[in-house]
Amino acid sequence: MESVKHGNIGGKMYAAHYTELPDGQYLAVIAATDPAEVDSGGSLTKTCSTKEEALASIEDAWADLEKSALH
Repeated sequence: MESVKHGNIGGKMYAAHYTELPDGQYLAVIAATDPAEVDSGGSLTKTCSTKEEALASIEDAWADLEKSALH
């Protein structure tokens, strides 16, 4: 997996990665780094056709997490 970014969102630590799957698609992942958060839905995954789509998906999801942390 390639690391894209990591940081604190709303008091919780997250890490974002992507990897190429055997079929040529890409998996984009944002996961909470605290195990307690992972068990409570603290991760997002998306299968994408290209690396660029995976990176854009990570950026969009990261922005959504930041917005939701403000509310």
